[in-house]
Amino acid sequence: MARTGKPLRPLDRAVVEVLVDKLDSTGLSRRKLAEITGMSTNRIGIILRAEEPPPTIGELSALAGAAGVEASEVLAAAERGLERDRPRIYRLPAAVADAAYEELPDAADDAPDWQREDEEREQY
Repeated sequence: MARTGKPLRPLDRAVVEVLVDKLDSTGLSRRKLAEITGMSTNRIGIILRAEEPPPTIGELSALAGAAGVEASEVLAAAERGLERDRPRIYRLPAAVADAAYEELPDAADDAPDWQREDEEREQY
């Protein structure tokens, strides 16, 4: 039975996107990255192609260092990118929500004629 790798989560993918962007700006080859980080070129390729398994914290730190940034900067940039894409949920203060609810029309007023007729027949 073939082993399956640990799946990448959205944050893993976002981290890889930031890493690729930072590393591309350095112009370093994968061979040079391997020399600097002590990682194999194969593993670097797997990480930068966002394949399984995702990078470890140590690998993230080594690659970020090769790009001239801290791993925490890469992670923070990835989290900011995810936040921009995440839908927002806003909570209204209770007084505002209650006032808005009171102004809502009664659903029965907006019901189609046939539905009101059916409801009236059911009452008798």
